[in-house]
Amino acid sequence: MSTRAGIGRGVLSVLGLALACVVTLLVRVRIHSDPPPPGKVLDPGAWGSDHVGASFPDYTTGGECLFCHRKEIAGQWTRNRHHLTIRPLDGEAAVIRAAAASLEGDAQLVLGGKKRVRFLRRSASYGKLDLQVRAWDPVKQALSGESQAAWDAQDFGMHCAGCHSTAVDAKTQAFSSLSIDCYSCHGDIDQQHSTDASHMLLSAKDQAPARVTVSICSQCHIRTGTSRSTGRPYANTFVPGDNLFRDLEVSFADRDLAGLGPVDRHILENVRDVVLSGDESVTCLTCHRVHEASADRHESLPKASAICTNCHASRNGKWVTRNLETHSAACRY
Repeated sequence: MSTRAGIGRGVLSVLGLALACVVTLLVRVRIHSDPPPPGKVLDPGAWGSDHVGASFPDYTTGGECLFCHRKEIAGQWTRNRHHLTIRPLDGEAAVIRAAAASLEGDAQLVLGGKKRVRFLRRSASYGKLDLQVRAWDPVKQALSGESQAAWDAQDFGMHCAGCHSTAVDAKTQAFSSLSIDCYSCHGDIDQQHSTDASHMLLSAKDQAPARVTVSICSQCHIRTGTSRSTGRPYANTFVPGDNLFRDLEVSFADRDLAGLGPVDRHILENVRDVVLSGDESVTCLTCHRVHEASADRHESLPKASAICTNCHASRNGKWVTRNLETHSAACRY
C-alpha cells in the first residue's frame, strides 16, 4: 500500500470516528434534554435504576475527600448547614445548653435551628441515636413538646435518620455516618474524577440530566414523600445517581401543593417541572451553591416567573419578600 493511500485511509478513519462521536453526542443530548410534547406528563419513576432493599456500597468518607479538597472545601464545609444538621451540644448557645441540662440523661447532640431544636444522645446500639421527646422552642425561648422528659430509642431512626445522617439501613434504621457526608450528594466516587471532574456527580463539569440533580436534592428537601417499600418519610437506600421517585411517592397535585408552606411548595413545583414536564432549564443548583451555603445566584434573578410568587410579591412596581411562616409535618414544627 502506498503512503498516499495509507494517509487517505487514516483521514477517512479519523473522520468516521469524529462523525460517530458527533452522532453519539447528539443522541445523548436528545435523551437528556428533549422535553416531552406539550401537555404530555412524564412518569417520574420510568427512568434509571435504584438500590431499594440493597446494602449501601462501600463509599469514600468525607475525611478521605478532604485529604485532597481541604483547601477549597474544608473551611466552608465546617460551617455548612448540611454538615451541621447534627452537631455537638457544647457548641450551642448557653440558654440551649441550660435547657438540655434540665432534662433527664445526658444530651450530647442537637438537630434543628430557627424553628425547633431537638436533643439527642448516642444509643448503646451502633448507628443509633435516642431522641428527647422535649424540644427547645427558639421563638418562645422555652422547652416544648411532652410534659415529661424521656428518651425515645426509635423515633430518630424511623423519622429523621434519612435526612440527618448518611447511609441508613432500611431494615435496622442504623446509619453509617452522623450528619450529611460527601457521599450523600456525590455518591460512589469514580476515581477518574481526579483528572476529569465530569466523572463526579454535581461537579461543575457534570453532564447528568436535571432529573438526577433534583433526585439528589429531593432525597431530603422533599418533606412530603413516603417510601413505597418502608412507609417511612425518606427513601429506602437512595444512592446518588438513582431515580429517587422509583421508591419515594410524592404528590405534585396543585391541591396538595396549595396547602404547603412557601418553601416546600417552591421545591415541589420546581421538581415537578423537571420530573413531570421534562424541563431541564432550572434545578436547585441554578440558584444554590451548596458548599458555600450561598444563594447569591437566586438574589440576582429577576422575580418575574410564577414560581417566584411563592415567596415574593409585587408592590408598587417593586418585588418584595412576603412575610413567611413555614411549618413541616415531617419535622413536627
